[in-house]
Amino acid sequence: AFLTNVSASYLVSMHIMQQQRFPALLWNRRISQVPLPSVLLDDAGGIAAMGDQLLHRGHRNMCLMLYVTDRGFQPGQQRNAAWRAWLAANDLLDQCTLPVFHIDATSDLKAMAELLRTSHAPTAIIFGHGHLCEQFLTCGRFSHLRVPQDLSMATFDWVRNVPGVAWCPPLTHVQPNLDRAAQCVVEMFERMFQGELAPPNIRMPMDMHVTESVAKPRQGLVGV
Repeated sequence: AFLTNVSASYLVSMHIMQQQRFPALLWNRRISQVPLPSVLLDDAGGIAAMGDQLLHRGHRNMCLMLYVTDRGFQPGQQRNAAWRAWLAANDLLDQCTLPVFHIDATSDLKAMAELLRTSHAPTAIIFGHGHLCEQFLTCGRFSHLRVPQDLSMATFDWVRNVPGVAWCPPLTHVQPNLDRAAQCVVEMFERMFQGELAPPNIRMPMDMHVTESVAKPRQGLVGV
């Protein structure tokens, strides 16, 4: 079994599979209650790659946007921790107006729109998920923005389904290499079918794609 988008409701089923020695592999999850093998994405590396691009261009006041439902088994929790660790390592935590901005999937993004109108607005936003990026781009509250002149943006995950908008070029993004991901999954299952039911986790680096959506912050908006 190849388990993706795992939630707490899967715990009993995963425990049974483990007890029955049924080959099961997780995608980008580590669950202490049921320690099944996993193919993990290097979320910390992805965070650092995007953060470094923005820092190199002069950004100090940056924000990571995540869904508020990212708890427990979701990748947002890992990206949240990695982002805060990266900010701390670069002495940037106290320079960010709002290091992490959590929203609900049904949010109209009014609070973020109001934040971006203030004198302490972030000069760059990183989206923790492609779906969240799409939610931002299709929200009419931000159609007055110019990217990257007013705001630099980057995102996790695939962006092929994100609709194009006149005020934003294709986004800088990090994503897994799908060919390598498929190879890792096959390799893990081959080891399990050969009797190694708990092979070590594999951590996959993320591919970085830099576009014109990141640039130097607008003069007067550096830092807080």
